Amino acid sequence: MEQESNVLSEYNISFLEHLDEGVYFVDRNRQILYWNQAAEKITGYLKDEVVGICCWDNLLMHVDADGKNLCKFGCPVSATVNDKQVRSANVFLHHKEGHRVPISVRVLPLEDWEGKLVGAIEIFTDETNKASGSDKMRELAKLAFVDEETGFSNQNYLKMKLNALHHEMQNTHMPYGVVLLKITNNKQIVTALGQAAYIRALKMAGKTIASLSKPDYLFGRWDELVFAVFIPNIRENILNIHQSKYKNVIEKSAIIENGSMIEVKISAVSFVAQPNDDLPAMMNRIKEYIVRI
Repeated sequence: MEQESNVLSEYNISFLEHLDEGVYFVDRNRQILYWNQAAEKITGYLKDEVVGICCWDNLLMHVDADGKNLCKFGCPVSATVNDKQVRSANVFLHHKEGHRVPISVRVLPLEDWEGKLVGAIEIFTDETNKASGSDKMRELAKLAFVDEETGFSNQNYLKMKLNALHHEMQNTHMPYGVVLLKITNNKQIVTALGQAAYIRALKMAGKTIASLSKPDYLFGRWDELVFAVFIPNIRENILNIHQSKYKNVIEKSAIIENGSMIEVKISAVSFVAQPNDDLPAMMNRIKEYIVRI
């Protein structure tokens, strides 16, 4: 591309293709100008898929250990483009296949021979299999995206994936459905059988949702009492059938402790997202519907 040759013509970058570290260059608008072979290997994205687009455009979607989307809030590349400072961070990138990869990142300003800032360079290393710090990185990944009590996806992960699902809907105009399922007799379960029994009820509900969901469904624990299921490309009448199925099957289960048995009671609600909804509005709608159940 012409812009790439203009910015990078002064640099001999052929050696970057032989590095084990992923390397990419962006211009001042964070448009990707160069992507080396290691970047392809670590992320799953080929050069032809990424060169020419902006790094913040639902591609790598860097997040920190708290699930914060750094591409929109606190992006080290954006900060370096603004102030020319070198930055380092441990983050999680979004692999093309959908999973998260722990990486260490170093961002440097990209300047021409006259010292004029023309962009930034990010160098990143896959930390997945490194003996040093790998356990810590895996633990951070678990804390960031997995609900500790149930082992299912937590709200951080759901929000991250929902962002991609919502973006896809706006591009394709194919709506997705939202099903919210709440355990309504949690206090009764805890009082009668204890907190451990309630955690078992949560796990049971999650496993039931998993067994009833197709591979492309997104689901997990939204908050203390509520599970959320996001179903792509679905009409309202079909969504209502799914809502009833989830509710009815979960309520067929019961928690037994020391000879005592309590059935799990579920309240459910669902709605279909629309292409003209923006993501903040969707989050507000989810909050409003949770109040209803």
